[in-house]
Amino acid sequence: MKLDGHLTCDRCGASAHDAIDERRGEVLAECCFCGAMEWCKAPKRLASEPVTQRDVNEFRFKFGRFTGMTLAEADTQPNGRKYLEYMAMTNDKLRERIAEYLKQGSQRVSQDACGEAAGTQ
Repeated sequence: MKLDGHLTCDRCGASAHDAIDERRGEVLAECCFCGAMEWCKAPKRLASEPVTQRDVNEFRFKFGRFTGMTLAEADTQPNGRKYLEYMAMTNDKLRERIAEYLKQGSQRVSQDACGEAAGTQ
């Protein structure tokens, strides 16, 4: 995630940074020119950006037993749905993505049920 224009590097004075990590409303910003890193408060614009469909579809776990899997792939694994529900409640970084995925999944299930009911009449 780009932080261009939000910070000024203490080492070289550049204002082009990338967010390397994010925790509890703070980001680890890395200067694109000299590589200096510092923790700073996340800019409000970044904190309030909505989760897009692309975020949901393309996200892949970078850790744990579902490493490399998308949310949909993890959901098909044994206990995958329970894990996603747990992460949606406890992981600040992934909460919005997973909640959006779970919401879409429940909408798909209700649409499928309506289609099956219509087909049996």
